[in-house]
Amino acid sequence: TFEAKEIQNARAEALESILPATENDIENMKRGQYDGYLSEPGVSSKSTTETFFKLPVVVGKGKLAGVPILLQSGKALSKNLTEIVIYFKTEMKIVVEVPTQDSMLAYEKVFLDCISGDQTVFISTREILAQWAFVTPIVLKVEGKRPFIYKIGSEPESL
Repeated sequence: TFEAKEIQNARAEALESILPATENDIENMKRGQYDGYLSEPGVSSKSTTETFFKLPVVVGKGKLAGVPILLQSGKALSKNLTEIVIYFKTEMKIVVEVPTQDSMLAYEKVFLDCISGDQTVFISTREILAQWAFVTPIVLKVEGKRPFIYKIGSEPESL
């Protein structure tokens, strides 16, 4: 169904099914910071916060057990997009591009959903706990380590 609770539960189950990142995964994770980030207003000149990361993970249970997933996000790149890429063993792939919205229109939708009581875009406590269970060991392992510097407008594939 498309009920808010069902959607939130499905997202939580997906998050809970991801295996924790191993020491090796974290060591090989790519963490970058765009050139000039430390000069941005409100950013400490000693910040080690990444503006780009790439981390492969694996689904650990359910129908997709063993399936690798690449988590990647970044700012100041050549592309402003959200996409889902599904690779098949046969070398075929399906690319689903999620249209990006003007940030004001995106906030307008969230406010309208909030006013109308539509909870589907809002995160549940279970989802938050699953996210933090996955992210916390990674954050603790990379804390204080400097990310590499990349040029504004870089191609995500090249990082």
